[in-house]
Amino acid sequence: MYGLKTLGTLNGVTFLIHQVAAAISIQFAGLMRDLTGSYTIPFSIAGLLLLPAALSAFSIRERQYSARARNRLAPMRAGETATVSPPQPGR
Repeated sequence: MYGLKTLGTLNGVTFLIHQVAAAISIQFAGLMRDLTGSYTIPFSIAGLLLLPAALSAFSIRERQYSARARNRLAPMRAGETATVSPPQPGR
């Protein structure tokens, strides 16, 4: 969706944020377990955070030049091979 030029940067930033959040959430869950004696609150918070994450993931619109969108247009017949054409400018 964003191209190969930015793929490494996007993956790096995404994985960095994921790992920092994972480290913080483990500490938070342990603290909440020590304070309350149960993991109910940390698991409830994690479950509630899944809702906006799912909504944001499903709201992403693929562009028409993506290979996934092109492959939906015409089903292949038996014996055909898939070809992917380059994106057309201005589409």
